[in-house]
Amino acid sequence: MKRLIVLICVLGGLLSSGLALGAGEFSWPMLVAPTAGSDQVQNRIKTESLDGCWAFKYTIASEWTTNFCLNKSTIEEYETDVFSIDGLDEYGNIAVGSYYSEGGLYFVMVTGSLFWDFFTFDFTSPATVQGCYYIFDPADDSLSTCFDMTGNRTSKTVTEKSAPTDKEHSNLLKHNEINEFPGDKAKSIVDQNVLGGISALKASIDKIHSSADNQ
Repeated sequence: MKRLIVLICVLGGLLSSGLALGAGEFSWPMLVAPTAGSDQVQNRIKTESLDGCWAFKYTIASEWTTNFCLNKSTIEEYETDVFSIDGLDEYGNIAVGSYYSEGGLYFVMVTGSLFWDFFTFDFTSPATVQGCYYIFDPADDSLSTCFDMTGNRTSKTVTEKSAPTDKEHSNLLKHNEINEFPGDKAKSIVDQNVLGGISALKASIDKIHSSADNQ
């Protein structure tokens, strides 16, 4: 009986000490529930990590660079736990990025008049990325083969824009280079996770277009 009384007193003392110490200084791990919405929080943080200006470099037959900037103040939840962040490329075209947890990859899509630039990648450091570049046709959701891509954050801003005709000309050249590849290399077979990311980015771009049309 005395042991029971002592145990109760000890527990009572620990509880009162925990309350007195305050949050973060004393806890009962077995009583702490999992953080609500942890996937949502992590996916948002990862999408926000795309904030800033980037230069993505890749080679088809020639060397190419896609420059764009994304702004984390634009972040929105496209669907449950899937976020998007948007901005512009150096020609003033819409650029949209996202982290897609189903595939564990980051995506960026940049619109254009002939086709869209599409990138899948992961971070190799806080300021560098590595992955794939694709030409994406929004008319039939087709992709070119994957071309190796590396990217890094830059100090360039979206205020430094080239003429839109330059974008059209460069896209035409890129399109022609890809058309010179054998048929089995010109098109790509991608998994459902990548297709899911494409769907999310397309929906975000459609929403941006719709908002612009209504202004």
